[in-house]
Amino acid sequence: MLDEYDFHILQLRYIREAMNDFVNYRPDDLTVALVDALIAGAKTTRTDFLNAKTDFDLAMGGRNSAVTNLHDACVSVFGIMKTRFRKDIVSSEVIAKLPVDDRTPATPCGAASPPASFGASCPTRPAAPPRSRPGTRWTRPPSTPS
Repeated sequence: MLDEYDFHILQLRYIREAMNDFVNYRPDDLTVALVDALIAGAKTTRTDFLNAKTDFDLAMGGRNSAVTNLHDACVSVFGIMKTRFRKDIVSSEVIAKLPVDDRTPATPCGAASPPASFGASCPTRPAAPPRSRPGTRWTRPPSTPS
C-alpha cells in the first residue's frame, strides 16, 4: 500500500514542477500552493498511518503472547483435570473433547471457556467442618430432642 501512496505523492510533485515550469498549466484549477498543501497533507496522512500500523503491530504481538500464555495455561489445567476426574466417566468424556493441539487465537479463547463451564457441572467437595481457633476446645453442636 505504501508503494501506491509514494507513487501518488511523486505524481503530485511532478504536477507541481510542471506548474512551476509552465505558467499557464493549471490542472483542475489547482494552484501551486494548493498542490503543496495536498503534498503536505499526504505526507502527514502517511506518517499517521505508519504510526497506527506500528501501534497495531505491537498490539498484535502482545495478543499473540497472551494467546500463547493462555494456551499453556489451558493445557496445564487440562492435565490436572484429566488426573482429578479420571474415575468419573462423564467428566472424562467432556475433558477428552477439549482441544489441546491448536495454537490459533480463536481456539485457545474457545478452549478457555469450556473448562469454566465444565467446572459448574463437576461434583463439588463436601463442606468441611468449621475450624476452631488454636487453643480453644471444639464444642459439640447441640443435639435436637426427638
